[in-house]
Amino acid sequence: MYNFHPLCSSLKCFAETPNGRNKLTMIAEPLEKGLAEDIEQGAVRVGWRKKRLEEFFQTKYDWDLLAAR
Repeated sequence: MYNFHPLCSSLKCFAETPNGRNKLTMIAEPLEKGLAEDIEQGAVRVGWRKKRLEEFFQTKYDWDLLAAR
């Protein structure tokens, strides 16, 4: 099951286990312009310390602290 929200250009996904006791909800949004290029060029790396990643996304892409984590 999914819902498309054209106003925010996101995709909301929902999954439920067969017994109905566990649920997972996720919202996927497009990457900011330039982020894919930064990843491909090595300007940002998954192996960085958590604090360094947070600072990178907060300064370069103006993400809030929760999104930067």
